Amino acid sequence: MHSDNERTNSAMQAIRLLPPGAARPGRPRAVWGTALLAVAVLLAAARGAAANGDPVEDLRQALREVPPTDKAGYEARKKNLKMKADKLESIVDLSRAMVLPDWRYVDRDPDL
Repeated sequence: MHSDNERTNSAMQAIRLLPPGAARPGRPRAVWGTALLAVAVLLAAARGAAANGDPVEDLRQALREVPPTDKAGYEARKKNLKMKADKLESIVDLSRAMVLPDWRYVDRDPDL
């Protein structure tokens, strides 16, 4: 049976056999740490945007409403969509709004 001292010595010898570390051993940790921090900040910002009400999601909900059947309904829908579109402030929001699948491109009524 091996003593604790012999085990420690053999472990130290095994460690010495390992190749030397990179020139800057702390740098990869710093890079991964920075990347992890950036992801955490982006996720927190996304949650904050969802909690505050996403203007693109509001527009999507307005687009999904049942189509109106009368002129007053058309005007109310037009006013509501214009109000929701005016809340889009950034280019990112505008691009997200443009690719929403809820736009009625193939509807028979072009005013819809």
